[in-house]
Amino acid sequence: MPIARPTFPRPQRFVAYHRVSKPEQGQSGLGLESQRALVRNYIDERSGRLLAEFSEVASGRWAGRRRLREAIKTCSAYRATLILATMDRLARNVRMIADLAESGLDFVAVDFLEANRFMVHVLAALAEYESNLISARVKKGLAVARAKGVRTGRPRKCPPARIGATLSTPRELPASATSTRAPMTSRRSFGT
Repeated sequence: MPIARPTFPRPQRFVAYHRVSKPEQGQSGLGLESQRALVRNYIDERSGRLLAEFSEVASGRWAGRRRLREAIKTCSAYRATLILATMDRLARNVRMIADLAESGLDFVAVDFLEANRFMVHVLAALAEYESNLISARVKKGLAVARAKGVRTGRPRKCPPARIGATLSTPRELPASATSTRAPMTSRRSFGT
């Protein structure tokens, strides 16, 4: 009778996906680092193996996230489980989460390990609802600020007063800006 070799269970394989919504969060690394720590602790507790990690700065409402698609492809290729620190990092869009749940891809959110298919759908619906509420509040706040005369939107790189002062003296302009080229003229004919 042959001697049976001992078999050891293969460690579960994971692909991590981390997301923050704002560039400031991505630059500081604080949001991403806390997500990484939660994921690493979960994997270490289960003696799992992290195959790859994907991070991006993108809205949870936006479905066209390149790094998420790469994470999903990697999971499919290696039969790995997609792991997230929290469920809302995946999406704030019911359809996107429903599609992922129906695809058969295994995924786990460290903050809600008991989640089943039904709970994932309910949480996705709540996350989408919360996202819509936040959007409405921000729009109302911006409208109030504009009514008070506050300039909204992306700040200018250089205030207009400073631009005028800087360009008023030719000696401050770079050499390329003070060239002696002739002014550009249009070569377009307007029906003449």
